[in-house]
Amino acid sequence: MEAKNSFISVDWGTSNLRIRFISDPNFQIQGEFFYNHGLKKMNEIWKESKEIFPNKKNYLLEKLIEFIDKTLFEHSNIKNIIISGMASSSIGFQELDYSPIPLDLFNPNIILKKIKWKGKNISLISGIKKNDDVMRGEETQVIGIAEEFINQEKVLIIIPGTHSKHIYCKDGIITDFKTFMTGEIFNSFAENTILSQSIEYDNFNDEYETSFISGVEQIKNGCSLINAAFKIRTNDLFKINSKKDNYHFLSGLLLGEELLKIDLSKTKKIIVYANPQLGKIYTMALKYLETNKEIICVTEKKLAKSQALGQFKIYQQSISEKSQLSNYEV
Repeated sequence: MEAKNSFISVDWGTSNLRIRFISDPNFQIQGEFFYNHGLKKMNEIWKESKEIFPNKKNYLLEKLIEFIDKTLFEHSNIKNIIISGMASSSIGFQELDYSPIPLDLFNPNIILKKIKWKGKNISLISGIKKNDDVMRGEETQVIGIAEEFINQEKVLIIIPGTHSKHIYCKDGIITDFKTFMTGEIFNSFAENTILSQSIEYDNFNDEYETSFISGVEQIKNGCSLINAAFKIRTNDLFKINSKKDNYHFLSGLLLGEELLKIDLSKTKKIIVYANPQLGKIYTMALKYLETNKEIICVTEKKLAKSQALGQFKIYQQSISEKSQLSNYEV
């Protein structure tokens, strides 16, 4: 017998696949699994085997069930799978249109596609859009933290990532958002330019704070990003900084560039939705840039649960509007 809130939560992004098993009446995560098989990689694998699997949608559905089975978590009694992220994009199962903002976080009306596959009822969540920007997946995270963190005031939610999102909310409604290619640009600089020879990865700790803040300071003082970035090479050539210091200097440059663009008139507090390490450096940069706003970091324990909770609320809203559990595409 299924628990009331029993389902498999799937976040399938460009770079990673996350599978969580929700099988507790109190909405607790019973199992959580991560794979580096994002949809970019899965598309490349599929293209190499198109002659065997001509239908990409069926191929990805089959692979999803394989990944779920690979967890070895007993799921035969869990019939519902709810998926968000890039799975509803052109590189996913099926491209779905975006739902427009404003979006009510407490009554989230987002396009949802139903698919029946191998005894599972799959609900594929789309994303949201405005006239010049889109997102898929992050909206579920915001919906999941709405009750605790987003009340009747102006709030900015920052979700760092490959494409960082700044999501502005007012009175429980998403009114605006902006995308920053912070993670992708960082990786491009660090891996595909001459700067790669002057950079070495190391986890952030207190010894790198000076280098990180130095990067933020460059942007705060009006320096050009593409000019300041070259200092990474000269700092290495002239033995001013270590390669590890340069890594965090670059991080400071890019976070400074991203965070300096915050519209402070639209927010009274800032919610940073990130793991502890990212949360720490974002908070540090926000304070150095003198945003003078209350800054709250969502705890790591709440990060995973909030996305699954957001998915479930979108699913519930869809069901309540249609008042039935049918209409699954086979």
